Amino acid sequence: MPFLHEFGPDDIFQNNLETSPGKKFTAYSGSLYVDENRFKGQNVGTSSISLYELNVDRAATLDDTNSIHAYVIKDGSNMSFKSILTGTYSEQEYGTKLTGAYPLTASIERQYIYGGRTHPGIGPPNVAGRSIPVAANTTDLYFSQSKSLLSLRTSIDKYRNYSQLYTFSSSKTVDPTLPPFLTGAINLLSIPSIFYGATIERGSVDLEFYYSGTLMDRCRDERRNGELISTQPGSLVSGSTVGLVLYDEGFVVLYNEEPINGNAAIRDSYTGTGSQDTGGAGTFDGTGVQFRPNWTYFWSYNTGSSGSAGIAAAAGVDHAPGGATRTDGANAIFPSASQFVMKFRGKNTIPTMTMFANAPAGKLNNSLNPTWISSSYSNWRDQIHFDSSSYIEPKQIAIKNTIQSKYSNYEDSFEKQTFISKIAIYDDDKNLLGIAKLATPVMKKESDSYTFKLKMDF
Repeated sequence: MPFLHEFGPDDIFQNNLETSPGKKFTAYSGSLYVDENRFKGQNVGTSSISLYELNVDRAATLDDTNSIHAYVIKDGSNMSFKSILTGTYSEQEYGTKLTGAYPLTASIERQYIYGGRTHPGIGPPNVAGRSIPVAANTTDLYFSQSKSLLSLRTSIDKYRNYSQLYTFSSSKTVDPTLPPFLTGAINLLSIPSIFYGATIERGSVDLEFYYSGTLMDRCRDERRNGELISTQPGSLVSGSTVGLVLYDEGFVVLYNEEPINGNAAIRDSYTGTGSQDTGGAGTFDGTGVQFRPNWTYFWSYNTGSSGSAGIAAAAGVDHAPGGATRTDGANAIFPSASQFVMKFRGKNTIPTMTMFANAPAGKLNNSLNPTWISSSYSNWRDQIHFDSSSYIEPKQIAIKNTIQSKYSNYEDSFEKQTFISKIAIYDDDKNLLGIAKLATPVMKKESDSYTFKLKMDF
């Protein structure tokens, strides 16, 4: 195959392209905005990003007719979608088309794990200094409220080489300098990987806590070891570690419950525990039960309408178990004065191959296009001679002169020229791997030499 040319030893380069996209999230009074609310399409909310950018700006009603959608046919393999319940799947006949919906969107989620949980077997110490086992009936409640955090235990422990604060088996009663993973209040923020790629860049996480437009506190990973340290002058926790970052997994863990402002009058409805009953039974003033700001309340911008039916908190306790939002009609209270900002940079590594396809002078100047032959020899195939021992094509077939003269009524002398429009890439077994198409065909004469740079991401 004369049109195949092998790459030389210096014509192929493999490297990794590292990207670092930055993201900014702003949360206020029940609304979350990504990258300053840039337009993403009518089917993607301001708080989300689309995974495949499909159907982001199609009709408001996305059905089988006017949308791109995933589908499977029910058969013996039992393949289905997570959104289809097992009972619904079982009711369908074999051969039924089951559809999924695009766009697939993701957003930051917050889970508050309430403080004061009693870990089974870790009760208060007795006279000998040993822990007294607690009642067995507390086991189910403890694990139901702590399961998300417990599932991250292995991930948290792997960061211990960076900081001793990544010590999971700790509580305030054991060591007050360590995060209270087992029994204390934990504010768990989950960041989908679609926002950052392979991992979050170390030292890039920046959290800002505003009240009435004024920056109350700010925490950053200044040491690049995952510790979020308060850096705002005047904050009561300035210089203290208020949380940790799990960079590879995309989690932010905030655990400092100390008030961040010395003014006791600065309060907001962070917990969604409802309106104040100030005028007698059933009479609410609409202001909400308010508490002083601390870092475990960060990102509680929608606590008033999460839709989760919580359990009423006990007297003197500012949260229902698990931090669930009460929805008894008098509890749809958003934090009205607090604003939260989260900024970070992702990191994504893309393997890249760069190839240089050479078209040297004196080569690649023949064409397989039949119109390349002069029309006077259009019947040249009829002159082919072949028998059992030979195959002979006619010689001295004129090629059409495609050289255009700049003078009228004048024909320049013949010169070979071709137009390169596509470059195909084959493997060692001559299997086609891909085709690079040029936006504009390149004219090549026998004296011309070109090198085409091709780039492929894996």
